[in-house]
Amino acid sequence: MVATAQCADKRDVPAHLGYEPRDPAIPKDERAPLTTVRPPASKPAALPPIDLALKEFAADCKAWPFEEARKVVKRLEAKARLPGAKRSADAPAVIFETGYGPSGLPHIGTFGEVARTTMVRNAFRLLTDDQIPTRLICFSDDMDGMRKVPENVPNQEMLREHLHRPLTKVPDPFGKFESFGHHNNAMLRDFLDRFNFEYEFASATDYYLTGKLDPILKRAAERYQAVMDIMLPTLGDERQGTYSCFLPISPKSGRVLYVPMKHVDPINHTVTFDDEDGAETTLTVTGGNVKLQWKPDFGARWAALGVDFEMYGKDHQSNTVVYDGICKALGGQPPEHYVYELFLDDKGQKISKSKGNGLTIDEWLRYASPESLALFMYNKPREAKRMYFDVLPSRANGTSVVLASVYCLKCPSQAFLYIWRISSAPPSACSIGQLPTFSGASSGPSLPPQRSTHSRKPRSSKYFSKNSRQASVRVRSSSRSRSAQAGGDIGCSSER
Repeated sequence: MVATAQCADKRDVPAHLGYEPRDPAIPKDERAPLTTVRPPASKPAALPPIDLALKEFAADCKAWPFEEARKVVKRLEAKARLPGAKRSADAPAVIFETGYGPSGLPHIGTFGEVARTTMVRNAFRLLTDDQIPTRLICFSDDMDGMRKVPENVPNQEMLREHLHRPLTKVPDPFGKFESFGHHNNAMLRDFLDRFNFEYEFASATDYYLTGKLDPILKRAAERYQAVMDIMLPTLGDERQGTYSCFLPISPKSGRVLYVPMKHVDPINHTVTFDDEDGAETTLTVTGGNVKLQWKPDFGARWAALGVDFEMYGKDHQSNTVVYDGICKALGGQPPEHYVYELFLDDKGQKISKSKGNGLTIDEWLRYASPESLALFMYNKPREAKRMYFDVLPSRANGTSVVLASVYCLKCPSQAFLYIWRISSAPPSACSIGQLPTFSGASSGPSLPPQRSTHSRKPRSSKYFSKNSRQASVRVRSSSRSRSAQAGGDIGCSSER
């Protein structure tokens, strides 16, 4: 059982997230000051071992994770960073990155981006004999100003008083964390830890305040006009007159200001602007005094971190040339990108953290298996997917049939490779996004027939859903027991 603490809004939440019980009967002026609570550290999760015997089969695999991994391999070959290509012992690791805007609670689409990036990362490890170190960085843009109040959180009026302040300076509407940004970061990290992802969490607030981004910010001041020359043609005439790639944070109100720069000093690395009260103000671009607009920030982060691969939604696709251009202008090499289609709700609208539409992870796992979620994220990422309650029955039924069919293929290598595409290792292993072992002790579907009944390509889930009521009951029962254990790790047994 996971220990819980009772929240003021009467909902049970994991105690390890740092929630502190507060008695609503105690008057506010008599309560002790709220203890500062940092988001929990990332749970250590070792990368699963690689079965190099599969490499000969992977070499010709046309699945999209392997296709994307090959692009990263070619990128490294061009930079002479592979073994046998004069790779030095201190050569940097290959960086896979995902970005997260903590303007609201994380949703199932957030899981999808990390899961899919992990698929590409593991395919890369197999193609390179696991000889090149890799890192997966989950970057939270928690220094962004809160531009609107999310619809799915309490204390709406209080939050409106803090509009345009950095998310890590907005009070937590749940009253449990140091800020709303810290609250959402904690939710994200717990969200990822439940599935045993191996990743590194990075906070924009930490990077700005501790100087980790100072070198790239200074370079942005030195090359300010080059960055503006990339950005201005993408804006309308009116916006061009007020736009700046730097967003100063008012030393008086604490708000993120969208104001034009009166002067940018490339020598002293300062910006001069009029504050909200009209007073001319000069700030250095370092130390968290300013942040970058979101498009320049995208490209600048690639340059600062040396990102090799990042995927993002179709809504960013038209900006790719801008991100790449800014990355180059700041001295970096743009990463390999992969653009996926959007996740939609039952009305065909993009799911949004601030709106809270679409399915949550808990809702999915209540009725369908973790394996079905992994397969859902793997299949056709460049096709838009609707994620609402009515899609669950077909996903739950179809997944067990597809996995059993693959397991029964006459060629074991094909079965293993199929599983590799939606996970990180053969089914006997147990870690990130992995599938069941199909044994009596497994948390997945029961053992399929030993003799193949599918000599051709497995049929679609729609075909099998007609007479799969019993399979549906079995999958739902399996997912309930799994969710009741360690948060529903994908195909992970009780061993850690």
